[in-house]
Amino acid sequence: MAASAPLTEALQARVRAAFETLRSNRRAAHAALRRFLSIGPEANVGRAAETPPGPEHAPSVAERLIDHLATGDDVPGFLTIPPPLHGGVAVVDGEWKELATHPDLEPVHLLRLLRAHAGLSEDGRLTVAGLHVLRRYRATHERRPTLLALAELFVTAGWRLDARELAEIAPPMGLDDIALQGLWEPEDDVTPEEFATYFATRPQALVATLEARPESAGDVLIADRRRERRERALFLLVRAPELPPGVVDPLYRLALGGHERLRTLARGALREHHERTSRAIAALDERASRVRASAAHWLEELGDPAAMTPLRNAYAKETQETARAAMVRALGALGVDFGGDGELAFDRDGLAREAATKLKRGRPQKLGWFPWDTIPELRWRDGVPVDRRSVEWLLVQADANKSPSPTPLLRQILGELDADDARGLGDFVATSWFANDVRLPTPEDVADEVRSSLPRELRRRSAGYDAETLYEELLAQRLEEPFGSVF
Repeated sequence: MAASAPLTEALQARVRAAFETLRSNRRAAHAALRRFLSIGPEANVGRAAETPPGPEHAPSVAERLIDHLATGDDVPGFLTIPPPLHGGVAVVDGEWKELATHPDLEPVHLLRLLRAHAGLSEDGRLTVAGLHVLRRYRATHERRPTLLALAELFVTAGWRLDARELAEIAPPMGLDDIALQGLWEPEDDVTPEEFATYFATRPQALVATLEARPESAGDVLIADRRRERRERALFLLVRAPELPPGVVDPLYRLALGGHERLRTLARGALREHHERTSRAIAALDERASRVRASAAHWLEELGDPAAMTPLRNAYAKETQETARAAMVRALGALGVDFGGDGELAFDRDGLAREAATKLKRGRPQKLGWFPWDTIPELRWRDGVPVDRRSVEWLLVQADANKSPSPTPLLRQILGELDADDARGLGDFVATSWFANDVRLPTPEDVADEVRSSLPRELRRRSAGYDAETLYEELLAQRLEEPFGSVF
């Protein structure tokens, strides 16, 4: 038997008033339906006997709901009666939300209301409708109940659920979804303190969210939900007064190896952690070049002089250009003078040798659009011609830097050029890039891209959609989009 929680007279009156609204709404809905069914003889064939059920059951439903809210007992037939329960939620959705704002409605009543309102799915998870009602309740009841109190209420409310599942409340009850899926409005957000307190007792759920791999979901919607929950978790961790147990290692993996937005959020969450510099230095030796580059970028942000020697050593043995460029930027941020540093100083002959070695495999395929054959001739400041392969290699490195701002080393090399030639090279690169960026693609340019997107686009459409027809539609759309990034 669930705990008794009698309703005040005012709350009982409010429940009954909600069902009076229900009755009038149902009358209007049924009248409109009858008008629709009698539009013409064909529309009305075979439907004369299909008169919608009347609202005469509504008063008994109100009393049943009052009894359920007070006792928690399931009145026989209560959860299977006609609307407004389950299928008819939309008819009086506003009334349910308003009922949730009543000052006499206690948290235990709220949970029982969620059950009556189809706020819980059959497996015990909160539905979107339930979250809306819960959000309205918290907004008008000083943010009660907290997530932790809500978890306890699920146990004490007398719900006939498996005891083993109740011992692990978060996953079966969907409470972690409340905190992570982002359905709370900004003005009714979960506070960082509440978030940290809640997950301190269930770190495994938070770690699983941080380490989820959306790309392995196999379903677009599931993948999107995983991304949203992971970003939501990171957003709240950035603001949390302290990190819940178990999340430090996953945060460092995201801070060094995640996508840009994830890296930014994870680094924000780790802003006070004492191992930031040492972990980033250790990552300079990681196998993946993108992790090494990310580590160098983070060391540039941190500006810790302790990273100077490790960065020098890493740069000396680095062969991947994006990582080398990141290390150069980090060293420059730490104050390295590339002109006066014996180990890192610019050397014309060394640049020519490096260019000859690196370009043996050809230029990057992604730069195939660039007009390499018409690069202007360049001179050093003393009038000596610049080796053409050296110029090509500088442009490849500038692209690898993935930033419109040159690295300190590239800035120094350009400073060694004849001033007019340097400006001419800049104009040539900018003009060439813009001309490519605004051109429309040919079918050959985008056929593979469109074909690879076809399975994903088919999943978003109704069953039976013809693949070749969709391919032609997508290809036609893509051919109208400029090839580059400006538009």
